[in-house]
Amino acid sequence: PIYSARRARSWPRTKATVISSKVAKIMDSGGRNMHPYRVEVLYSYTVKGEAYQSKRLGFFEMPYRHRSEASAEAQRKQYKSKSGLTVYYDPGNAAEAVVHTKVPGGFYFVAGAGLFIAGLGLLFAVFAPAS
Repeated sequence: PIYSARRARSWPRTKATVISSKVAKIMDSGGRNMHPYRVEVLYSYTVKGEAYQSKRLGFFEMPYRHRSEASAEAQRKQYKSKSGLTVYYDPGNAAEAVVHTKVPGGFYFVAGAGLFIAGLGLLFAVFAPAS
């Protein structure tokens, strides 16, 4: 998702119109969902005279998940019947579009920590004494 979000920053932009927006309650099988509310938006846009629709807001799920319905509703209101929403679309496949290309800061930390741990594992594998 980090690569996709960064790549999408260079995609062409166009204006979109929000068709619908809602707050959805997410149920999980364990019943311990920490962020049970998700903002869902459907928008339409036109590229070279052809109409498209998309639900994708961003490449990461967590910015659109909330602990409380009130918090999700506050975010949803940003998209309510909004004309002039700017979307980025893939020039090779205009049916692929996204509203936000930002990478949440925590994801860089997680990716960096994963690379660090993998590097330590590699060093251990290479330099560990043979038994």
